[in-house]
Amino acid sequence: FALSALMLTRLKALPPLTNAEKNSEQKMTSPNLTNWIKKGFTENPFWQTLKETVSLQMLFIAGFFSIFVIVGFDVLAAVFFRDALKETESFYGLAIGLVGVGSLLSTLYVLLKKRTSRPWPDAVLGIALLYVIPLSLTVAAGMQNIALARIITLVACFIGGMGNGLLHVQISTLLQSFTPRHLLGEASGLLQSTMVTGQLLGTLLTPILVPGLLSTGVFCLISFVALTILVTVLVVQLSRKPERFLLPSQEV
Repeated sequence: FALSALMLTRLKALPPLTNAEKNSEQKMTSPNLTNWIKKGFTENPFWQTLKETVSLQMLFIAGFFSIFVIVGFDVLAAVFFRDALKETESFYGLAIGLVGVGSLLSTLYVLLKKRTSRPWPDAVLGIALLYVIPLSLTVAAGMQNIALARIITLVACFIGGMGNGLLHVQISTLLQSFTPRHLLGEASGLLQSTMVTGQLLGTLLTPILVPGLLSTGVFCLISFVALTILVTVLVVQLSRKPERFLLPSQEV
């Protein structure tokens, strides 16, 4: 936190708002919450920006569904390690640590690339690496060789951590790149709310499904398929009209 505070003090001040941005801010100001709700989807500048910007729409979809699917493993991990891998909390801690190391390394990778990084391909790659975790748990759940299953799980946690770092860093990059700066606070709050909604729904749904309706292995397989569909949709969208996903600084 202290390091973050120091970095913030070194940032350059933003230029003053233009007249158009000031007018947009004034339109956002409403005398009460009821009026804001009534006009929010028709006159609110951010909703208009979201409606017109395909990249932002895909960003919200990816943010919601990636969290919604992957949170199931947070719920099931401790039980899976205990019952399927016959391990204790020390193994669980090691797995979490490897996720953290993977996230740190992928974040450093983005940092070193600087302006040559490609946020959308990186974000899609992040989701693809994340679904190594459900795939590995699907395989490990049916293995007789527990020692090999443990190794596969640890490797998958490291790879999934790399995906987690790529996804979260580049989601922030994309949000800031495609959102007008005077709308960034509202956009950021709404994106975080969207992702938290996915997290809450996944957390509530997982215990209902497992083990009452689905085994852990089947649940992981379904999650793997769901993430594969998400990646496929994103890749198709990027391939069909790639110019819509270019950062403003990359547009000709």
